Amino acid sequence: MSFAFSSLVALVLFSSWSAFADEWQQKPRDFFEVASVEIHEIPATGVELPAPEFRKDLKFGPGPLANIGTVIALGRELVALGEALYQLILKGKPSVKTEYAPISVLPRVSGKPVDIFETEGWSTPEKRTYEVKYENLYGVVIVDFKFSVFYSHGGTYNGVGAYLTSVQVVPENVKVLWGWALDASMRLGGIQNQGTRENPVAGATIILQHTTSSMLANVQKTTSFFITGKGEIKML
Repeated sequence: MSFAFSSLVALVLFSSWSAFADEWQQKPRDFFEVASVEIHEIPATGVELPAPEFRKDLKFGPGPLANIGTVIALGRELVALGEALYQLILKGKPSVKTEYAPISVLPRVSGKPVDIFETEGWSTPEKRTYEVKYENLYGVVIVDFKFSVFYSHGGTYNGVGAYLTSVQVVPENVKVLWGWALDASMRLGGIQNQGTRENPVAGATIILQHTTSSMLANVQKTTSFFITGKGEIKML
């Protein structure tokens, strides 16, 4: 075998090995990179889970159950009560804290929120369920996160208004592949009056932030929901 031919064979083998090595090194990278994130609503099946009972010792109106929390937002006619931040998922597992004060949007009278025990006419809790899926570059679902938005609406004060209470995002099911982590939190984005000063209709924007990460990727997404005291809910 001539020296030139041997050199050619060696070059071909080296090139092939280099290509194989590059491809082999890329495969793990493809697993740890996010290619797409999809969120959609899961249609109701007719079998509804009960809304979470945050404080059984506080019962008002015809049924909503809630721990009121502290003031987190103010409007001219409205005030929002609850907590500043709700940590829902930590490193792929639901938060160990389950007794959050859900968000309430109530009338503001003389600069203060009314006593929620003075409200009435609340709806039974509503529930809407959603699913978030993250896929890697192989098309494999690396994170599958199902959650529900609960809320009660239609509460009145002195016979007028339409307010909100027991607004909360609750994790239903979380699946995270090895090598990945998921964190999720909820907070109030803002409140507004969808009605008039004489007959307010509460509106609240709820922001769900979910972040998935691996050794090579960190992808943060925000999903917002707008809920009104008339019972309307819209994913923004």
